[in-house]
Amino acid sequence: AGMFYIDPFLLGCTMEQNKRIASPATELFFISLTSLFFELLVIRWLSCDFLAFHVFKTFPLVTCFVGLGVGVAKADDRLFRYTPLALLVFVVLVGWLGSIGFGELTFPAASFYQWTSYSADFGAQLSIHIFRMALAILLLLAGPFAVMACLGSRIGVLFNSLKPLNAYCVDIVGAITGSVLFGLLSFLCLPPEMQIVVVSLLVLCFIRPYYPKQLWRAIVPLVATIGVAFAPGIIRPGSVWSPYGRIDASEIKVPAEFAADGKSNILGTFISVNHGFSQIYTKQNYVELKPEAEKEGALKSLSDFLLVRKNYYAVPYQFKKPKDVLILGAGSGSDVQEALRNGAEYIDAVELDPSIVALGKKYNAAYGD
Repeated sequence: AGMFYIDPFLLGCTMEQNKRIASPATELFFISLTSLFFELLVIRWLSCDFLAFHVFKTFPLVTCFVGLGVGVAKADDRLFRYTPLALLVFVVLVGWLGSIGFGELTFPAASFYQWTSYSADFGAQLSIHIFRMALAILLLLAGPFAVMACLGSRIGVLFNSLKPLNAYCVDIVGAITGSVLFGLLSFLCLPPEMQIVVVSLLVLCFIRPYYPKQLWRAIVPLVATIGVAFAPGIIRPGSVWSPYGRIDASEIKVPAEFAADGKSNILGTFISVNHGFSQIYTKQNYVELKPEAEKEGALKSLSDFLLVRKNYYAVPYQFKKPKDVLILGAGSGSDVQEALRNGAEYIDAVELDPSIVALGKKYNAAYGD
């Protein structure tokens, strides 16, 4: 046995039979599941980490759909063996472009230039901005296209091995299951790096027959994919994931040398969702500063902002001071805090995002009342 290798073809097996580790229907179900799970992961990840996809929301969807279609039409599963490498390329590009600031590139609409004075070189600046954004979008979409084409190539072969109606039914059930699984994991607040682990494990299960003696050639890029996904440059300190996207929170601090009491104060937290401003929570809507702090533009702006904020939240209680209050969209709890200050005895605070509620509970003592 150690001296001879018997080729499966000599035993009357076809290449297709040799590659199967499950029935065609079972394999089609799981690869269809993987394809839809990955498609939703791409849509979520790119739209949360890159501002450009706030505008081009359908680009990841269309890219995945076309990539899968190309693979299915080709129906040559030799392409399937490159799925681990395509996954690695996708994660590397997402991590690299995000780490060098492409996530902050905005669509060049009015918001891009409304605070900028027009100048002779404005057109050139805008052209460079558009070029950088277009290049980033093309690079970011290349990975998902390749992954879906690889998965689709195997789906096409499996379709051809089954009766058309049966194959389509299995494909649809697998796709729905993948969507439900993705929704469940997102509901549990799993970040994309954890969801890419799920994709990698599913790919590994069905890629093994393509590397009968050199499975390491599939394992290495899949392990590298997971490693890159969990690299510090991609996982950002202070970021948490909710069912709705990525939440970044940063503490609002007043340095001791500028505070009137000479102590460093943490006023609250600044919260953004998917790179967009969401809300600010502050423990109090005023800050006492030393006279020299008035020369610091950021601190002066903060002081002015808190005054506006104090008047903003106090408006409803200028007319009535209810004992029973309902707050819809409670966020991190500024409205809850103001209601308590104005004598509310019973408060229903409704907020759909559990991660923002958790941040509110961390910084806002009113949520513990």
